[in-house]
Amino acid sequence: MSGCQSNRNGWEFNEHEFKHHEKKEECCCKESMKKALELLSSRRLKGIDFDHFVFIGEKFLVGANIRTDFAGNDNINNPSNLGVPFKGLDICNCDLISLGTTSNIFYPIPNNTPSDVEIPSFSLNHMSLCDLQAVVFNYEHNPSKDLEDELSELLDEFHKKCQLKCEDCCCNKGIFNAIFNKFNSNNLINFTAGWLAATNAKVLGKIDNVLVLSSTAPSTHRIYLVCLDAIGFIGY
Repeated sequence: MSGCQSNRNGWEFNEHEFKHHEKKEECCCKESMKKALELLSSRRLKGIDFDHFVFIGEKFLVGANIRTDFAGNDNINNPSNLGVPFKGLDICNCDLISLGTTSNIFYPIPNNTPSDVEIPSFSLNHMSLCDLQAVVFNYEHNPSKDLEDELSELLDEFHKKCQLKCEDCCCNKGIFNAIFNKFNSNNLINFTAGWLAATNAKVLGKIDNVLVLSSTAPSTHRIYLVCLDAIGFIGY
């Protein structure tokens, strides 16, 4: 008899013939985002504004609110206005990143007045890597060699020396193929990732499951680190 057998109390589960399947909670970009954030510490990347980062989570935003317009080719407030300090990966915890203590935490409601959507009387100084869908930051433009060029070179070097991929998620391969097939002729895309929406973003490359892009808006020097699994819509 398979699966169940009869006894005086009715039917009972036969644990030897059925395997118990628990739902696996995926954390698709934790290790990849770690690698991407660690890459920012390279001495070759000069001009990053580490005091004003934006972190986009599944339910809330830290360091920027959602705007009703597309200033700078995306829908979030300029990181230089409300961004929070990025202190680095938490050396005592594998699942957290450290932030400067901040109260700039916002509901994902479009509003051009940040105080209207700010969570009152609330502060934090850590964020879960498993909740992180995208990171946005500005950098200072260098006419001799722009950070975007240096970052592209570092991404190329990363892929030449490292082929190990630690996370396997359901949608990443298809999303990546869709973007990089088009990338052969045009490396500008429109995309949404969680609460972030951006137009004409330039694809610089990727670190495993994290896509790296830059803004092409005039006088906007901005980088996006985006979890591929968080991307919902793509346009060219």
